[in-house]
Amino acid sequence: MSRKILFLINPISGTQTKKRLFELIDAAMHKSGIEYNCQPTDPSGEYTLLRSELNAKKWTDVVVAGGDGSIHAVASAMFGTSVRLGIIPAGSGNGMAYGAGISSNWKRAIDTIVRGNAFPTDAYEVNGIKGCMLMGLGYDARVAAAFLHQPKRGFWTYLRICWQLFFEEVNFNLKITTDEGAFDGCFFFVSVANSNQFGNRITIAPKANMQDGKLDLILVSKASAIKKMLGLIRQILFGKPMSLENAKQSSAVVRYIQSSSICIENNQYAPMHVDGEPKHSAEKIQIRVIPKAFNVIR
Repeated sequence: MSRKILFLINPISGTQTKKRLFELIDAAMHKSGIEYNCQPTDPSGEYTLLRSELNAKKWTDVVVAGGDGSIHAVASAMFGTSVRLGIIPAGSGNGMAYGAGISSNWKRAIDTIVRGNAFPTDAYEVNGIKGCMLMGLGYDARVAAAFLHQPKRGFWTYLRICWQLFFEEVNFNLKITTDEGAFDGCFFFVSVANSNQFGNRITIAPKANMQDGKLDLILVSKASAIKKMLGLIRQILFGKPMSLENAKQSSAVVRYIQSSSICIENNQYAPMHVDGEPKHSAEKIQIRVIPKAFNVIR
């Protein structure tokens, strides 16, 4: 099958100029003989007409060169199509790309697009909002909102915000129902992961697999001392998930549960994000996996 690739490139994402990226794309496409076109991403993130364009112009692949926000916007518009999604990591966090095992080296990422295969990949839905990577409540969402408005992005900016907001004592009482049953508790933040990380190679869900039909629920209670906080950071960074049995114990600092659907009763309206984008919170949050929602070149 002859391929026809649409490259959507975010001109302002990340910290690198895109001139070299255009050169690498042009060289690789000419060498492989693949028809292609490059366009900038939509600044509004609105891609409701993308599906009709894919059909009209018969694109076989859409490649996003940008960060998680750009990937979220484009991929959400492609759910249920046979068009293949390629990723060139060009953002500040690149959680989706790293979770899918895609190299941060642009030349290697483009080589993956040329030579790689497309695999059916799960997505999820939160109260009707589609997502690809992960959603969060509480501290997680507060960090995402603060990071979004920073003039300078990157790993160290992210860590600075995490550190600053950690000391603002905010906990939320939540009741949570999963495939394994219901329980309640007081949590500092909650992440529901399809991909395995926040971005910047910071692992939040070591067991997450974007092809297993499951979402990974991580519930984190506020550590009351610096020692516990450092232990929590170690668990997040290096991946020390609890077993399901331990997850049911109220004393656990980190609880880890896998489920295909999750309901969260959020009476305190903890702040919420979907794929790093702040969203209006709700008293009741319904989350479900969407199996094999789109096809990612890996």
